[in-house]
Amino acid sequence: FTGCRKQAVCGLRGKDIDLATGLIHFVEYEDDGRIRRLKNGQEAHVPIHSKLLPFLTKAKEQMPDGSIWPQQYKATEQTWGDRYGDTFPDKYGFNSHDLRRIVETQMAEANVSPYFAFYITGHRVPGTSKVTQQYVRPTTDELKEIVEKIH
Repeated sequence: FTGCRKQAVCGLRGKDIDLATGLIHFVEYEDDGRIRRLKNGQEAHVPIHSKLLPFLTKAKEQMPDGSIWPQQYKATEQTWGDRYGDTFPDKYGFNSHDLRRIVETQMAEANVSPYFAFYITGHRVPGTSKVTQQYVRPTTDELKEIVEKIH
């Protein structure tokens, strides 16, 4: 329900899932010798979809504040999610990147502005500069509305 990259989800920490604000924080950090870098250094604060909220509410009780999936860290490359990405097709029958494609497609079908979609998935709007993209800043409530269009 976020369309995030595999590196973003595999590097999540328990404290990145904020039930009080209803947001998942995809942020860069260095913690316990593990480094989390995001593509283009692009941090995101994505609303939690209503269908995901009950699961996260229950799971949050068992989550550490630190890395949820420490085994997904590849120290030699300082990356997250390679192992997850490699096993995804065997487990589910499709590529992990297909989830990003589905989310982007559903937002496009719902006529979501690509400038707003950028704040959900991080896909840049072709032909625009970083400065131009920063002029359009959706509110958290607007982002919540968009996330709910993903099914």
